[in-house]
Amino acid sequence: MLLMLLTTQQLKIIELAKENYHKAKDMLDEAINILTTTDRSSLSEAFNEKGNILHEQGKYTLAIGCFKKSIKLAKKLDNYQIIAHNLQKLGFTYFIDNKWNYAIKYSQNAIEIAEKHKLTHLLNHAQQTIVRVKAKQGKHEEALQAALDATLNFFKEVDNPTTQANNP
Repeated sequence: MLLMLLTTQQLKIIELAKENYHKAKDMLDEAINILTTTDRSSLSEAFNEKGNILHEQGKYTLAIGCFKKSIKLAKKLDNYQIIAHNLQKLGFTYFIDNKWNYAIKYSQNAIEIAEKHKLTHLLNHAQQTIVRVKAKQGKHEEALQAALDATLNFFKEVDNPTTQANNP
């Protein structure tokens, strides 16, 4: 029952975030306080959503903290999908914040976990972040190779319906 209520709340928060980031963040803070003692999986998702809101507001340092908390909880649950997903978000947030070495590091970590656990639907975003960093660094051949890798993985995902089933 608690999980169903939280899922309904998450949908409300996502809709609210489109209109009012501050109120959505407050709702997530309240959910985090409730979940701290109950459900690690939902708590990990709440930190992820809060990170998304903070990222959209340009509060990158705070967003990074939320994504890292989400990863820490997901590691305790061996939830590699959430780990890879948040690692790629960390990579993209560091890219936006012009911290390119961290963007590459976290994107590569996301790719490694996604490949190891056959989460191909999570590869493309991390690879795109690497393409962007390499292009910004003027490493055009590396950017082209990373773009080719991302494109090939995209087509593998499209051609393999079982990987799409893992994509919520």
